[in-house]
Amino acid sequence: MNDKTMLIKQLEKVVELLNQKRIEEPTRMLDLIVSKYEKALKIVNSKSVSEITYADLSINGSVRAYVDAYSDWLNPMLGEMDKAEKMAEKLLPRR
Repeated sequence: MNDKTMLIKQLEKVVELLNQKRIEEPTRMLDLIVSKYEKALKIVNSKSVSEITYADLSINGSVRAYVDAYSDWLNPMLGEMDKAEKMAEKLLPRR
């Protein structure tokens, strides 16, 4: 599996986890975070890696935004979100 495919799988996993959380405890902040990850997933699915920059995904800082809204430091979803951010940062250039 190549790096792009692994990033797509990770973004899909995060979107699924965020949507489960949104059902349990909906907030405007969570809606915003979900929309950022869904947009990132759409971008990664529709473009080649050479056409995307890390900034295009707009997911940087989502972990902090989630913690600020929920104070849920022990949620394993945070690790998955962080993993997605790090994978994107490693794969995509910062322009």
